[in-house]
This record gives sequence, C-alpha cells and structure tokens, in this order.
Amino acid sequence: MRDNGIEPGATVSVRLVLEDPQIDNIAPDIAKALSKNKRAKTFFDGLPTFYRKNFIRWIESAKREDTRVRRISEMMELLKEGKREK
Repeated sequence: MRDNGIEPGATVSVRLVLEDPQIDNIAPDIAKALSKNKRAKTFFDGLPTFYRKNFIRWIESAKREDTRVRRISEMMELLKEGKREK
C-alpha cells in the first residue's frame, strides 16, 4: 500500500471484525431460530462465510412466507446435524 501516509516504524491501530453474516446482522426470524438452539448456532458461527451466506441467500430467496419458514426449519436441522449445506 503505497502513499498511505504511514512511515516505517509508525504505530498503527488495527481493528479486526468477523466476516458477515453474523447473528447481529441477519433477519430477525433467522436470528431467533439460531438463538433457540445452541448447537446449531455454534456450528453456524463456525462455518466459513461462504456457507453462512449460502444458507441466508437460500432462505431469503423464498417468495412465500411458508417457504421461508420451512427453509429456516430445514437449515436448523442441517446445522444440528453438522452439515454445511443442503
């Protein structure tokens, strides 16, 4: 990174953040389902970003509310079984 104004030996502050999606920035219905099952939530939190995003995209692509509810339920079963994807 050239021309960033930082000289060799300078002290800098670094802030590390978890990659999305995380429990605090996903839809409330998905977060609620995850919060009800510690095992599933722990597994979800440990998944690489790619797999978390795939689950979220799959759920959010549902056109009907009953499909969305069914997909959340299916995701929870998969996570409880330790499966990364459908």
